[in-house]
Amino acid sequence: MSERDFYLKCKQGIISTGNIRTDQKYDWSTLRGKANRIECIHELLYQNAEKTLLLNGLITHTYVFPVAIRNDALNSCIGFAGNINKARSLRKAGTSRNTAVEKEIVAIWGRADGSSAYDECVYIKSENN
Repeated sequence: MSERDFYLKCKQGIISTGNIRTDQKYDWSTLRGKANRIECIHELLYQNAEKTLLLNGLITHTYVFPVAIRNDALNSCIGFAGNINKARSLRKAGTSRNTAVEKEIVAIWGRADGSSAYDECVYIKSENN
């Protein structure tokens, strides 16, 4: 299935073992770990921002991701690539330490597709954190 169809099935909660090919690049343990991280991906993206770091230049064995986010408490890291920073890798936090720069996230702003203005405050760090 296409990347988009896979994403939509995951989002709708209807992905099944029938959607996974038997010949895989990764072993079953790795795939199970990725599935567990996918299950909590909403927490990585929309909750616990105070525990999530923005990474510039995440270096892996196969690729250098210009941008990534890592949450050690969730043991998850997402590497983004391409001109629109598309999610390309879901990794363990422990194997995502080789970075050029790690930054604390203090605010996340959103905008509607096609808009040039960021007008939605998704997250802002409180003074207590």
